[in-house]
Amino acid sequence: MPATMEAIFKFDWAAKGCVAPPDQRGKAPLLNLTDDERAALTAFSKLGHESLGRDNVVEYATRQIEALRCTACHGIDDQPALLSSVHLESAALAAHMPHLEERVDQSRPALTFSGEMLYTSAIEAMLAGSAAPRPRPWLAMRMPAFKAPAPALANGMSKLHGVLPNKPAAVEVDPALAGIGEELAGSTGFGCITCHAIGSEKATAAFEVEGVNFSLVPERIRADYYHRWMDNPRSVTPSTKMPSYSKDGKSQRSDVLGGDAAKQFEAIWQYIHRR
Repeated sequence: MPATMEAIFKFDWAAKGCVAPPDQRGKAPLLNLTDDERAALTAFSKLGHESLGRDNVVEYATRQIEALRCTACHGIDDQPALLSSVHLESAALAAHMPHLEERVDQSRPALTFSGEMLYTSAIEAMLAGSAAPRPRPWLAMRMPAFKAPAPALANGMSKLHGVLPNKPAAVEVDPALAGIGEELAGSTGFGCITCHAIGSEKATAAFEVEGVNFSLVPERIRADYYHRWMDNPRSVTPSTKMPSYSKDGKSQRSDVLGGDAAKQFEAIWQYIHRR
């Protein structure tokens, strides 16, 4: 009968077995442990096995991102997506395909700030394959569904970025401010409609890159992340095609809301949530 966990931890690991010095291990496997590693394992054995039954959702998320091979398609921190390097190596194989380079940018979003960016409910929907409509319908690739780990993984990804797991927060819209936001989002403002569709209104000129439809933002994006992104997009995603509309808190549009960039970005946020 196999030894119980209690019996294993009551045993003196330093006296015999794979953690003991080579001349005392008997017939146990040779693990090539250093003296420091043996000492650490012996000290751990004296604390009991209760810690082995504890699971941290952040650690779980980190393990799952690796186990599910999320980085095959998505970059994270300073680690590029594996697929990106493969595409570079295989580009010549697809050179004969007509119009291949005419498609809207096919890069996948990075996972670096995903827990900070998205509400937990939005992360879970993406992981489970239930997000509808798809936020990036122009991508030729399809993300697989991971229904079983989706709830815990979404929870862990939020906490990984120091954010409490939650659902979309209600926004009390100021009609006047939303009206200013509509102007700023339009062609006479920052021209957001060039790359972003707004509800049923398609983006006017999304030839090389397209942004997520503004109508999906209220169910997806957290306010703090939105403002950090708008303030300096390239500080968040260096490769983004999103332009910056302010510098040192001053907007390019000095004639609206006193040129205060934060107030202008809040006006667009209000407009997005008015719809």
